[in-house]
Amino acid sequence: MAELGDLLHMERRRRKMNLREVSNSIGLSPIYISEIETGKKIPLNGEGLLKLAEFYDLDPAELTKKAFRDKAEQRVQKVEYSEYAIARKKRKNELIYEVLEGKSVPD
Repeated sequence: MAELGDLLHMERRRRKMNLREVSNSIGLSPIYISEIETGKKIPLNGEGLLKLAEFYDLDPAELTKKAFRDKAEQRVQKVEYSEYAIARKKRKNELIYEVLEGKSVPD
């Protein structure tokens, strides 16, 4: 869940604005704003967050907290996926070894 992105998306929709309108108002690209809203990008620099906070009249400190929480969650998900991928590869290698050694035959 992207807390920051969800909040910004909600604020933009509440104002009945599209990405281009927000972009023209604050000087960030519509693609970048979309990536923030969808959680693909998490801005940790002050400039982008400050522009968004000022535009939407939100607390910059709160946006920064949300950004760092999202980044931490993103890192946890990457670690969990990496651990899953490693375990899966290890199991695949074990199965290959077992087949080569004649210990088992895959279904």
